[in-house]
Amino acid sequence: MEHMVRRHELTDDAWERIAPLPPAIPERGGRWRDHRQVPGGIVWKVRTGADWRDIPERHGPWQTIYQRCGIGVTIPEHADQLAGRARRKHRRCAFDPIRHKRRNVVERCFNRLRRFKGIATRYDKLAAHYRSAVTIVCPLLWLG
Repeated sequence: MEHMVRRHELTDDAWERIAPLPPAIPERGGRWRDHRQVPGGIVWKVRTGADWRDIPERHGPWQTIYQRCGIGVTIPEHADQLAGRARRKHRRCAFDPIRHKRRNVVERCFNRLRRFKGIATRYDKLAAHYRSAVTIVCPLLWLG
């Protein structure tokens, strides 16, 4: 089924690649929303930086999208914070020249992530929602 792709939406090509990833609809219990509808709403929210309640109705209830976006983790600490801890414990920070050379790959990834307003501005207060957004956006970056 061909979807009309709007600005800030999940493309058909991207959906074809990630379609096998969501879990199967449970045999018992409540019915889940169309698997494409929810990630589409999450992608829209992350790309626009809008509030959860402003997600277009075509993606379903904002509460469903908000609840489905719950991957539990914490936001990692900054390198300078970790370095400060290491100094206070009188331990030397390990320096790996190979990892240091590869840092530009990570920096380029961050620059690409900043194109998504919801990630760049970090409006979400919960670390779980922020990480979920990054987890969803990274494959989109990989898909091109």
